[in-house]
Amino acid sequence: MPLNIGQVVRERYQILALLGQGGMGAVYRAFDPWEQRPCAVKEMCPAPDVAPDKLAGLRDQFRREAGILATLRHPGLTRVTDYFIEGANEYLVMDFVQGKSLEDIFKETEHTPLPEPQVMAWARELLDTLAYIHSCGVIHRDIKPANIRVTVEGHVVLVDFGLVKLWDPRNPATLMALRGAGTPQFAPPEQMDSSFGHTDARSDVYSLGATLYTLLTGYAPPLVNERMFRDVRVPPLRSYVHSISPHVEKAILKALALKPAQRFQSALEMRAALDRRSSRANLTPPLWAWVLLGAVVLVLLCLLVAMGVLVMLAR
Repeated sequence: MPLNIGQVVRERYQILALLGQGGMGAVYRAFDPWEQRPCAVKEMCPAPDVAPDKLAGLRDQFRREAGILATLRHPGLTRVTDYFIEGANEYLVMDFVQGKSLEDIFKETEHTPLPEPQVMAWARELLDTLAYIHSCGVIHRDIKPANIRVTVEGHVVLVDFGLVKLWDPRNPATLMALRGAGTPQFAPPEQMDSSFGHTDARSDVYSLGATLYTLLTGYAPPLVNERMFRDVRVPPLRSYVHSISPHVEKAILKALALKPAQRFQSALEMRAALDRRSSRANLTPPLWAWVLLGAVVLVLLCLLVAMGVLVMLAR
């Protein structure tokens, strides 16, 4: 049974609003009076017609998700604070992120391309977060605008690890029970078709690349099945928005390569590519520095002339 507004679960968490709902459960905004703070309650409430074997896998996945997220600590992630079973359902309690998802922001702007400096600032934070979870052996597998929330301070937080995978580089086939294959517009080919290989850190790189492409152009990249079977190419970002920096376009298109070996091999490698131009720009002095240098040179020349005049007069 879905939770009702005003209902209290575990004699503690008061349900305030429904944030989102799917076939396997829902996420609610709640309030924790013990700690006097808002929180999010994620409910595992599968449909009654789910096959028993699949239901067991989903429950196992939910428990594993709770266990994994409880070990992660990073500013770009939500903190899991509780897990419990009540009745026939299971629940996760997480920090509630005040703010909006990138999908909400995108809808508010009517899918108008967002400014590159802002998107790149978010990209750098997200890549730092991905580098952290990948170092912990965790792959998100469902990065998209709806799963990225912007806080009131303007920072981004990665949420909803419903398709999380424990990743062992020595055995990349180690999978958990999955709830789905991800969102088609943002999922890499290996997540849709195992003949392309197993999902790993490069799969999250692809999904983030698709997300950045969408935010910067106003259009999602072509679906992977169209690219694989109909040879549909990804349009250059600057065919939509001419002002996009060439190095940003190049980095995002590389992240969207169909073959994982042709993408960035890590989140940190992608971040370095996005930072490369700004690093070079920092080596070039700004205009005020040139003006100051010119003024110093002019003063030195005047002093030299004055010294020469004094020497001549002294003779």
